[in-house]
Order: sequence, then C-alpha cells, then structure tokens
Amino acid sequence: MDRKISCSLAVGLAVLFTPTSNAQNPPSAAEMWQAIQDLQKENKRLRQELSLSSVNKAQTLSNEKNTDTQVKEDSEFSFKLGRFIRADVGHGDRYGNGHGDDRLGITKAAVAIISEYENIKGVFVVGTEITSLDDPNEDGDVDIKDAFIVIQDFGWQGFDVTMGAQPLLIGLKPEGYPGDHSIQGSIEYGAGDAFAFSNQAGPALTADWRYSDTQRIRLGVFDQKDYFNSGSIDVTLAEEGSDFSDNYYLQWTGSDLLGSGFYANLVYESRYIGGMINNNEDIWGAGLGWQQGPLDLSLEYVSLDKAFNATLDDESYLIAESSYSVNENASIYFDYSEADELDIKTYRLGMDYQYNAHTTFSVEYNEDDMPGEDLGSLDLRVNLHY
Repeated sequence: MDRKISCSLAVGLAVLFTPTSNAQNPPSAAEMWQAIQDLQKENKRLRQELSLSSVNKAQTLSNEKNTDTQVKEDSEFSFKLGRFIRADVGHGDRYGNGHGDDRLGITKAAVAIISEYENIKGVFVVGTEITSLDDPNEDGDVDIKDAFIVIQDFGWQGFDVTMGAQPLLIGLKPEGYPGDHSIQGSIEYGAGDAFAFSNQAGPALTADWRYSDTQRIRLGVFDQKDYFNSGSIDVTLAEEGSDFSDNYYLQWTGSDLLGSGFYANLVYESRYIGGMINNNEDIWGAGLGWQQGPLDLSLEYVSLDKAFNATLDDESYLIAESSYSVNENASIYFDYSEADELDIKTYRLGMDYQYNAHTTFSVEYNEDDMPGEDLGSLDLRVNLHY
C-alpha cells in the first residue's frame, strides 16, 4: 500500500478509536461502518490523485524524450553560410594610362551556402566582382560561381563523388580562385593571357579516392559550354563537338610522404579544342614540394600541346613558389613562373598579415616580363572572411 494512503488510514483509525475525556461509551456499529466508508472514499480520492500525477509525469517524460529525439534528428542536418570579400587598391603600369595606372574595387565577393545531411553535402556559391577597370568580368554582375553535390564515402570509406559546376583543382597548388595564393595570378592562373592550367572550372563529375592518410587519386570528366578554340585561332565551328571522352583528367597527390614533409602530384589531362583542330589535346604535369616548420618550397612543371597557347611548338610552364611564416600572424612569399614558348616570366613578392580571426591584410609587388612590354604594380588587399 502506498505510504501516503497508509498514513491517512492510520491517522483516521487513530482519531476514531482514541478515547477522549468526553467519550463515555464506545462507538456504535453504525458509527464504525460510516467511518470505514469515509476512509474508503478518501482512499479512492488519494489513489486517483496519485494515478493522475503518475500519468502527467509519464507524459512529461515522454515529451522530453520526444523533444530530445527531435533535436538529435535535426542536429544531423547542418546548414552553414560562408562569406568573404576582397577589397583591393593597386598602382602601376599593369592597369594602363587610361585608368591612371591604378585600380580600386572589390576583386571578389562571394557567399557560400553549404548544407549537409549524413554523407551528402550540397554547395552553392554566388559572387561578384566590381572594380574601376573596364573589364567585363568586373562589372558588378552577380553570378553563380559553383553549384555541386558531394556524396562522401560512396560505396566504401574514403571514396567521394562530386557532381555539378565546380573548380577542377588541377596542379600542385590549385587554390581555387585566382589570387588565393598571390594577389596577381601567375602563369598557371592566366598571366599574360596564357592558358590557365590551374584555373579550370565547369560542369564536371569527379571521383576522389583517399586510399591512405597521405595519398589520393582524383578522376574527373567534364564538358565545355563552349568548345576551347585556343585563343580564337580559327572561327570555324566544331564539327563533332565536345564530350566526356575528350575532356577528362587523372591526378595523384601525396602529402607528408614518408613523414618527411615532402608533397607531390602527377596529372594528365585531355581537353577538346575546336576550330580547325577539332580534336582533344594533351596536358601533363608534375610537382614536388617540401614543407618543414615555417618554410614551404615547391616546384612544378607543366607541358601543354601547342594548340592551347597557339604557339609554334609545344608549351611548357615552370612554376616555383616559396613561403615563410615569420610568426603566427605574418608570412612572406615569393613566386616565380615562366612560359617557354610565350616567353613570359612572372614575379610575385608579398606579405600576408592576419589582423584578427576574420581579417587578413596583404601587400604585394609583382611584375610580368613579356615580349615588347613589362607590366608591374604594387597592390594592397583587405580580405574579410567569415
């Protein structure tokens, strides 16, 4: 019997049968029966209260459990919003007399929406550029930069598949956008109108296989919205068009190889070219780098068919990059690149300073040596990223 009910029954019987100074005779049978009936009613009332309390408590616990379960289910879906803005000012003959030899504006502003549920991730990036230059690519129009879906661990652990409009990330240090490494892009990012080997992007299907902690293989097939015509050397339309069998690449990358700080890559690419060529041509490259403490050194070699830069012979790029972290906030870098057939050399000397967790200041002196002209500038940048 419940402790509360037992106490009530005991108290009732004690009151009923305890003699008082005014009680001369014991209670009659009728009085005793009435008292028992009253106690039974009280007992029933108390049981109903306890039963109702237990139901309410159980319902409350159930609601709390359901709430916890709902929160857990919702927490499996993540939604992130990333943003960055690059404000630039530069001066030098790179920007031409018509602009007073200077540039001012936003060289990149983007918003990235990243949603993820279980092993599926979606990425959607919109951005714009607007500067004082007469560049149709920097007119302030908002464009879709990337839109793709990633299926992680597709089939087995370490195998990811990406579908959609995406950066192809080819080369030893494919940063993603021109200016991610240095303010002015080097030859692999299109300096001197050279073919931008590390700045390729578009609708693609890529597969990444991380078969060890330090090595992976990436295979990508892509299609071109417009066929590549090697600098408009011919206006003839493509006869057969561009398809997956013409546009693909295979790349191996390794990091901290044998625990030595060395990293490397090997890549082969086939890309369709229209016009009179109307065929796919080859690109291949290899790179080796070494990172130890604050020092990072790398060297990369790229060979391209002559059609990509409309040269008489096959082209080759040599790309050397170095950086040194002075302290936890500041680093300096020096980059050199050259294109043999185009006879272009580029130099980048700069410094990055992390002002706070979301703001970086950069200053860079750069120069491009090309046949008939040398272009250079001094550029400053404020990069806000959060």
